Amino acid sequence: MAGEYLAPAEDLSALWGEGEALREHQNKLALFRGLTVEAVGEGEGGAVFRAGAEGVSRGFLLPEGLAGPDSELYQAVLALGPGDAVDVECFLIWKGDMLPHVTAIYQN
Repeated sequence: MAGEYLAPAEDLSALWGEGEALREHQNKLALFRGLTVEAVGEGEGGAVFRAGAEGVSRGFLLPEGLAGPDSELYQAVLALGPGDAVDVECFLIWKGDMLPHVTAIYQN
């Protein structure tokens, strides 16, 4: 659509362990670099995984409404394994706690 603009993801890696500081960036497109995958699976409504850095672990969701099970991104998330090094681009969503919605995965 002509005239659409999507701001680039803001690198918030330095705020990874700062819950309240991250909350100030909710509903923004964010990038987290240098994460290590801890667990991957399928949950209610999409593909899920946990990743951590600096002793802080967080959950991520790829909702089926954003990218369905047949999409390249959904399959890339499910192909992740514990110990994989990744950078994650996501929308910072809060549902009681931070629940980032994945828009891209970059394996290191």
